[in-house]
Amino acid sequence: MKGKNKNGVTEKDPKITIEEKKYNIFASDAPISDPAEDRFKRFNFARRIAKTISARLDPESLVVAIYGAWGEGKTTVLNFIEKELKDKDNIICVRFNPWRFSDEVCLLQNFFKTIADALGRSAVSYKEKIGKWFAHYAGILAPFSVSMPFFFEISPGEGMKNIAKALSSVELEDVRERIENFLNEENKRIVVLMDDIDRLDRGEIQNIFKLVKLSADFKHTAYILAFDEEMVSAALGEKYGSGTKDAGRNFLEKIVQVPLYLPTADKLALRKFFFDCLDEVLAETQVKLSEDEAQAFVIHFVYGIEIMLHTPRIAKCYRNVLGFSMPILKQHVNLSDLMLIEGLRVFYPLLYDTIRDNMEIFLGSKLSLYLNYEQVVRQKTLEVIDRGLEGLSADESEAAKYLIKILFPKLCGILDNFHYGAEWEERWVREQRICSEEHFARYFTYTVSPDAINDAEINSLLERFAQKDADEIKEALQGLLAKKSAENLILKLMKKEKKIPAALNQNLAIAVSKLGGLFDRPKTAFSFTTAFSQAGILIGQLVRNITELKLRNETARKIVCQADPLPFSLECFKWFKTTGEKGELNRILSIEDEHELAGLVLERIKSEAHAEPLYISYPEDAPRLLSFWAHRESREQTSKYIIDTFNADKKRVFDFLKCFFDCSFSSGDPAKDDCADAQAYQQMALSVDTEVIYAALKHIYGVALKSISNDSEDERLAYLFFNSYNAFHNKKRL
Repeated sequence: MKGKNKNGVTEKDPKITIEEKKYNIFASDAPISDPAEDRFKRFNFARRIAKTISARLDPESLVVAIYGAWGEGKTTVLNFIEKELKDKDNIICVRFNPWRFSDEVCLLQNFFKTIADALGRSAVSYKEKIGKWFAHYAGILAPFSVSMPFFFEISPGEGMKNIAKALSSVELEDVRERIENFLNEENKRIVVLMDDIDRLDRGEIQNIFKLVKLSADFKHTAYILAFDEEMVSAALGEKYGSGTKDAGRNFLEKIVQVPLYLPTADKLALRKFFFDCLDEVLAETQVKLSEDEAQAFVIHFVYGIEIMLHTPRIAKCYRNVLGFSMPILKQHVNLSDLMLIEGLRVFYPLLYDTIRDNMEIFLGSKLSLYLNYEQVVRQKTLEVIDRGLEGLSADESEAAKYLIKILFPKLCGILDNFHYGAEWEERWVREQRICSEEHFARYFTYTVSPDAINDAEINSLLERFAQKDADEIKEALQGLLAKKSAENLILKLMKKEKKIPAALNQNLAIAVSKLGGLFDRPKTAFSFTTAFSQAGILIGQLVRNITELKLRNETARKIVCQADPLPFSLECFKWFKTTGEKGELNRILSIEDEHELAGLVLERIKSEAHAEPLYISYPEDAPRLLSFWAHRESREQTSKYIIDTFNADKKRVFDFLKCFFDCSFSSGDPAKDDCADAQAYQQMALSVDTEVIYAALKHIYGVALKSISNDSEDERLAYLFFNSYNAFHNKKRL
C-alpha cells in the first residue's frame, strides 16, 4: 500500500497496472474487529454484554440472543464481545461455526469437539482432565464414531452400547456433573458464540436450536447467538408449533433467557458512511462530478434514497453496484441519472424491475403532453407505478415517486399535473438522460451518539423559538451547538422544515445564516453533505416556505447581507439560485430578484476584499469568491485587484498560490498529481489572468523561474504553477 492520495483514498501498489486498478473497486463486506473502526457505536453495546457475562456469579447456564437483520452488524458485535471476553481470566471463549456441518450427528459431535479444542488451547491441564469427558459425553449422545484430539475414540458399536447404558443409568448425568464440577473448581465459564444461524436452511436451523436446548443445561456455560429473529422464528415455527412465526417465537422464548435487539445504526453515521463509499468509488473509477451534478445528487439522496438506507451493508452494496456500472457506462450515460437508477436497483429493486420492463410507460411515450390525457392511458400508468411500489410504506412510496419524477419528468404530468413540452426531448437526448428513448436501454445493459439531538428536543426548541426574534434564536442555537452536533441539528431541522410554523421561517433562516462559522466543512467530493452546505440548503428551504413573495425576497436580502462569515453568504445565495439541475419547479426567487441578490453578495465580497486580501482572510474560499466576482463583473477587475494586493507585498503571490495548489502532499503517482495541478490551474484561470501570477513570480525569481528547485514551500508553489502554466501554453500552441 502507498498511503492516501488527495481524495483520501488509499493508493495501491504501483506494480498494479491501470487496467487492474480500474476494476479493483469493490468494497469488502467483512465485519470489523477493531473498536477504533466502530463507526456505528456498537462497541459499548458489545462491551456491556461481555461485562455482564464475565461478572455473572450465578452458575446456571445462560442463553443470550442478539437479534438483527442481515447486514446490520451482528458479526461485528460478536467480534467485539469475543475481544472483550478473551481478556478475562475466568472466561474460555468458543467460536462455533454451524455452517461446516450439514447433518445433526456431525453437528453434535463437532460442537463438543470445538469446545474441547478451545479448552486444550487454553491450558494443557484442561486438555488432559476435561477433554476426555467432553469426548465421552459426545460419544454417549451420538451413535457414530467420533475421534477427539485426546487419543480417545469411540467406535459405532461402543457408541450404541453407551446410548443403551445412558438410557438405563445415570452415566450421562454423571459425566455432566464432572464437567460442571471441574469448571466450578477452576472458576471458569465457557462462552459459546454462534453466528450466521439465519443463513442456514430451515432444517439446519432447527438442528442448531435442538443442539442448544440439549447442551444449554450445562452449568458455568453461556451461549451468545446472533441471528435474524424473523428468519429463525419462521424456521422453528415449522417444526415446533403451528407453523407460524409466532409459534417459532414461543419456542425461542423457552430457550433464550436474554433477548437483545441490535441498536439501530445512527442515521447521521450511516449518511456519512454512504457518502464515504461514494467518494471511494468515484475516485477509483476516475469519475469527477460537476458541482451541479453533485449538488443535485445530494438533494435527491435526501428526499429519495435516505429513507431506505438502513444498514452499512446496503451502502456497500450500492458502492459495489456503482463500482461495476460506472467504468462501463460513464462515457455513455448521464452520471446523475446512473447514480439514481442504480439507487433504485439497490434500494427499490421491485420498482427498478418495473421500470426496466415498462419503458413506454416511464418515458411517457403514450402520454399526451398537455391536459387531454386519455383516461385509459393514465389509469394504466398509475397501475404500473403502483406495482413497482408494492410492499412500501406511504413515506417510502412518496420517496420512490420523487426519484422517478426526477428520472422521468413526463410522469409529473400524471403525478403532479406539471407538463414538459416536446422541446425538452432534444435536451434530454443531448444530456444522455435515462428519460430519452435513445439512451434508456443503456442503463439496463449489463447506539445514539452523545451529541445527538432527539425529536423531543427539536420540538421543544421550535416551540420556544416561536416567541423569539432572529438574534434571540441565534443565541439559543449557539448555546445548543456548544454541546450538540451541528450536523445532527441541521439534519433534524431539515426533516421538520415542512412542519415549521409559517411565522418562524424568516427568523429561523436569518438566525442560522449568522452561524455559518460553526458548521464544519471537511474536504470531500460531496461537499454538499457537510454541515456548512446542509445549513445553506435548510436556509433555502425555509425561505421557500415563506409564501408571501415580498417577505420572501426581503428575507433573502437580509440573509446575503448578514450571513456570517462571507463565504456562507455565497453558500446561501447558491441555494437561493435556480440552476438547470434544480429545475424551474424548485425556483425560490424570480430571475430579477436573483440578479439583485447576486449584486449584494458581490458588494460584500468587494468590501471585504479591500479590507484584507481574500486569499489571506479566506484562503479556502478565495477561489470561489474570486470566481464569483469575475463571473459577475470580469476577470479584468479581479486581475487588477490581485495586482494591487501584490504591489503592497510581492510575497503575497505565495499566499495566493496556496489557495489553489497543495504542495504538502504527493500521491506518488506523477500523472495523478499533474492532473490535480492542471485542475487547480484551470480553476485559477477562471478567476484571474494567470499572466498576472506569472509576472509576479518572474519579478521575484527573474530568469531563474524556468529552473526553479523544490527546496522550500514557496519554490514548490512557484514550480507547480510554472509547470501548469507551461503545459497550458504548449497545448494552446498545438
